[in-house]
Amino acid sequence: MGKNWKIFPDAISGFINMSDCDDTINGICLTNKTFKECMDISENSGYYLTLDNGNTICVPLSSPPYLNPVYKIQSKDDFKELKNVKVDFFINTDIYKFPPDLANVVFYRDIFSVITEKNKGDKDIQFIHSIDTAGEASKFIPVKYGDILLLSIYGTSLFASIDKNNNLIWDATNNTTFKIIGKKTGEFLTYSDTFSLETQNVNKYTIENITLESKMVGYYCENNKCKSINIKDMEKRGNGGRYKGLIISRHEKCWLTCNKSSKIKTFTVLIILSIIIIILYYSLTSV
Repeated sequence: MGKNWKIFPDAISGFINMSDCDDTINGICLTNKTFKECMDISENSGYYLTLDNGNTICVPLSSPPYLNPVYKIQSKDDFKELKNVKVDFFINTDIYKFPPDLANVVFYRDIFSVITEKNKGDKDIQFIHSIDTAGEASKFIPVKYGDILLLSIYGTSLFASIDKNNNLIWDATNNTTFKIIGKKTGEFLTYSDTFSLETQNVNKYTIENITLESKMVGYYCENNKCKSINIKDMEKRGNGGRYKGLIISRHEKCWLTCNKSSKIKTFTVLIILSIIIIILYYSLTSV
């Protein structure tokens, strides 16, 4: 196939309105291709449907490199229309690392407290991209140094601005854009960082020594169950996070992998038990 693929059985890309035939590499879905042919055609991700009449549909998605499609993965059971359809979702792990070890990275639309010398973090804040074309799916996009963005109070129409005394204020009419500065452009902003915000569309002013406290939840697999932990309580390791030595994810169903490992484990145990029974049988009959 020439590419390293991770395949997720019984899974499909969520946000179907952003993952349908219009969003493929050529703007169309392909019919009656084999699964291998579908992956060969695909560049970075896609899904493959086998209908109950045997016909197949290949959906080779066109996904931007900054938006890992695995964050949008959903069980096919979430869609009643797919009850009698076999679906396989796949990603190119040469482009999108799996699992993404980015639990400590700030994402757009994360909820957090902003802590500065003047602000003690009494509000729930979000970063909104200054050109938000991804809508709700922007919550899967990491914030990077050099990004131009807006600050919003979660659940309101209030955005951050700077008054004439260089104080941070919140209103619905005067939206100020800010640039993330403090590290090399393109590096991820993390919850461990101390950084600065520089105003862009007003007189230049920099808010320095900013830290963020996450109010988001992370997830990890333990004993074949997907469990949760507050991001602020995990052990932070660079861009990622750990709890009990386990990788923390930002997918509420742990990439749909916990139950899969359970099935594999159960199948392996059954094989071992069968082998033991066969050995015992032949040992007894040979006596």
